[in-house]
Amino acid sequence: VTVSIQSEKYLFQAEGKKIEFPGFMTVYKEKGRKEKILPPVKEGEVLELKELVSEQRFTQPPSHYTEASLVKALEEKGIGRPSTYVPTIATIKTRGYVRWQKGKLIPTLLAKVVNDLLVDNFSTILDTRFTARMEEGLDAVEEGEKEWTILIGDFYRQFDKDLNIAKEKMKNVKKEGLQIDSTKCEQCGKKMVLKFGRYGAFLACCDYPKCKNTRDISNKTGVRCSTPDCKGEIVERTSKKGAIFYGCSKFPQCRFISQQAPIKEICSHCQNPFLFRDKDGFKCPRCGEKTKGYRIEELKLEKIPYKIIKKIDADRVAE
Repeated sequence: VTVSIQSEKYLFQAEGKKIEFPGFMTVYKEKGRKEKILPPVKEGEVLELKELVSEQRFTQPPSHYTEASLVKALEEKGIGRPSTYVPTIATIKTRGYVRWQKGKLIPTLLAKVVNDLLVDNFSTILDTRFTARMEEGLDAVEEGEKEWTILIGDFYRQFDKDLNIAKEKMKNVKKEGLQIDSTKCEQCGKKMVLKFGRYGAFLACCDYPKCKNTRDISNKTGVRCSTPDCKGEIVERTSKKGAIFYGCSKFPQCRFISQQAPIKEICSHCQNPFLFRDKDGFKCPRCGEKTKGYRIEELKLEKIPYKIIKKIDADRVAE
């Protein structure tokens, strides 16, 4: 229930619930469950101000999609059909456009680059309304209300025009990479470019193949690897299927791997450099020592600095 309250030029709103019939709640109430129950009010009733509390709040970004919420969004926008939803989600996973984290689909840097290139060069097709209109047109063809040659002809004329412009304007990001501000190759002194490979983004010398220097830009955890005699650091990686895991920065020399995020805290029993979160607290993966009631701040990854990426022609990368 939403109650609107007018005070001169200001409009206030109160949202909550109104109980029509209490039923079992007359004798039973769930502990820890807090619900806003609005008091009984009548339309036109004059209210008395008891207290005015000013609070500062910040707008939160929209939550990342889950598979279910993404399907719902596609349905609401009229994009695709029930038979295409599963293949669509499978495609963005296998192509490395999203990674799976705690049930959410997180867009990767590659996805941001591809999205910006396509929006800049194929704005008509990338408009969500285009897909919905095309679906309606195909339905009209199926019902005999429209000729398919007219529908496809109207589409192809604009698409062919955009395609020819893109062939001249769009950079070959896979081959050339994206230029990076003030990042130079430590071997030859030339500029480094951002490229995308099998296991995600990395930096490479622009003078390849003359200079084959590369640099890993995996998300660092600040936790050293626990493998004996290994001087590597544990980094966040993404599998082929988009799942997040943790491995050693010295791979393939060191093949340490974990599905759990390491907690940057040394084990008091065996001095292992990190712990894992357990049901009742934390657990050491080496000796099995458990810690209860121990406050540890979870790891904050050093994300890839999107701001260092330079805008070059159509190759624009969103932050």
